[in-house]
Amino acid sequence: MKQLLMITALLLTTAMTGYSQVDLGFSTGLNVSNIHIAGASNDFLPDRNFIATFRPALTANIALDERFSIYTGIATEARGFDVSVGTDLGFLGVDLPIGITAKTRISYVEVPLNIRLNIPNETGRVRPWVAAGVNLGYAYSGEIRTTANVLFDINLTNTPINLDNENIRRVDVAPNLTAGLDIPYKQGNFTFAIGYEHSVQNFLEDTLIGIETRHFGFTPSIGYSYTLGQSPKA
Repeated sequence: MKQLLMITALLLTTAMTGYSQVDLGFSTGLNVSNIHIAGASNDFLPDRNFIATFRPALTANIALDERFSIYTGIATEARGFDVSVGTDLGFLGVDLPIGITAKTRISYVEVPLNIRLNIPNETGRVRPWVAAGVNLGYAYSGEIRTTANVLFDINLTNTPINLDNENIRRVDVAPNLTAGLDIPYKQGNFTFAIGYEHSVQNFLEDTLIGIETRHFGFTPSIGYSYTLGQSPKA
C-alpha cells in the first residue's frame, strides 16, 4: 500500500513542479463487479450476481501534449461475492423460504496508471477521450457478513478477514479501458466516464477446496476537475 501511495505522490509532484497543464479533481461512482470462478464445488458455489459498491476517487490528468496525457489518481472500492444456502420452513401451513447468505467483501485502494487520448472536437463544448492502462490495487480490509433471509434480511455476524492468509493475494493488477466526456465549466471540467477492468490474477486461491476467483467489473462515475497550468503543444 505504501508503494502505491508513493507512486501517486511522485506523479503528482512531477506534475506540480513542471510546466504542463494538470487537471486535479475528484469523482464519485460505483464499482459494479463480479467474479470468474474456477474449480468450485457445488457445496461452495458463489452467486453469479453483480454487486455494486461506492467508489470515490481523486484524479489527476497530466498533459504530455495536446492529444496525450497521463491519467492517474487514487481510489477505493470493495469487491467480493455472495454464497447463499436455502431451505423451506413450514409456518401456519405455508412453506416460507429461508436462506443464509455469506457476503464476502474485500476493500482495495487503487492507483490507475493510464495513457489518455483526447479526441479532437471542433465545437469544444464536449471533449471526448479514451484511456487505457492498468489499475494497481492493494487490499486493506475485508469481512464476511452473514444474513438470514426470511421475510426480510436479518444481520447475523460480521467476521473480519485475515488478509495475511496465504490463500489471499493482497496486490491486484487489473488492465482497464475507460471512455469519458469532459464538459468545460469555468476553470475546469465536469467529467462523465465509464471504465472496465479485469484482474489478471486470482484474489482468492484455495488449493484445499479447489477454488479460484478473479475480479472483473465496470466503473461508471461523475466528477469535476480544476485546471492548472497551460496546455503544452504537440
